[in-house]
Amino acid sequence: MPMLPRKDDWIYFSFLSVSTIDDPMLGISLVVCVSGCPRQCEGCHTPHLQNVEYGKLINTSELMCKIKYQLSLSSDLIDNIVFLGGEPLLYPLAIHSIITQLNEYRTILYTGYDYDDVPDYIKNDVDILKTGEWVEDLESNKFPASTNQEVYINNKLLTNEELNNLPINMR
Repeated sequence: MPMLPRKDDWIYFSFLSVSTIDDPMLGISLVVCVSGCPRQCEGCHTPHLQNVEYGKLINTSELMCKIKYQLSLSSDLIDNIVFLGGEPLLYPLAIHSIITQLNEYRTILYTGYDYDDVPDYIKNDVDILKTGEWVEDLESNKFPASTNQEVYINNKLLTNEELNNLPINMR
C-alpha cells in the first residue's frame, strides 16, 4: 500500500457524485469520496474506497476545481456537500480547507472516528458530523447506519428522538 501524503494540502480523491441518499435532511448532495481507510469494517458499504490506490493523489486546489466545476453544472440542485470514503479524516487539514471554501452549502462529514478524536477545527466548521465506526452487528436500517454511531448538527449531539425525527428516518 502506498504511503499516505505528508503534505497538508494533498488527498487521495476517488470521485464526485450527485446523490439523494447521503443527506439526513433528504437534500441533494454533491458527494466527495476519498480513498484510504485503515478500519476495514466488516460489511463496509464502500470497501473499494478502503484502498488508497483506488483514488488519485491530488492537491486541494485541484479538488476544489473539480468541485466547483460540478457545482457549476448543477448548483441549483445541490443542497450540500458530503464527504465520505474511505476515511476523510485521514486528511483533516485538506478536508478542512475544502469545507471552509464551501460556506454557501451545508457540509456533512461521515467518519469512523469517535467524536473526541475529531479535530476541533473540523467540529466547528462542518454542519453535520456522523461519527463512529460502522458495526455490522449494530445495523439500524436508518440514519445513522449502526446504533453505536452518533450524529452532531452544528456541534450538538442529537438525541435518539431527534435522530428519529430526521427526514431521512421518516420514509
